[in-house]
Amino acid sequence: MGRDGSERGRCWKLPHTADVGLAAVAPSAEALLETLSAGFAGLLADRRAVRPREEWPVRVTGAGFVSVMERWLDEQLFLWETRRFLTRRARVDRVTPGAAQGVLLGERYEASRHAQLLAVKAVTKHASRFEEDRDGTWHGRVYLDI
Repeated sequence: MGRDGSERGRCWKLPHTADVGLAAVAPSAEALLETLSAGFAGLLADRRAVRPREEWPVRVTGAGFVSVMERWLDEQLFLWETRRFLTRRARVDRVTPGAAQGVLLGERYEASRHAQLLAVKAVTKHASRFEEDRDGTWHGRVYLDI
């Protein structure tokens, strides 16, 4: 199990002066997106307190793996901002250079149970990475405006 509590990869925070960064490694593109999604969720609230009561389908398109990752995380942020939906974990069914689909599992924010951590404003388009190395391991990086 990764440091962030995800099931299939590892995710950690990156130092940055004005933003917060996440980096992750995983054995597949799907696992990498799940791991980054879990890391992102862990910035908003303590995921251990979030129950997987609801499923929100997510389907995004983009021009390459990086764009698809950024749009997936944009959708996760949109659900937090508009529905107060906190993610416990993501189940990504498929990732290609042009699209991703899956579900976010979690529940609506309850002040009595969920401690809000960081106020994330946006997924930046700076220095993002989502790629496979020669050994078949997938690496990702994203910075978030806080």
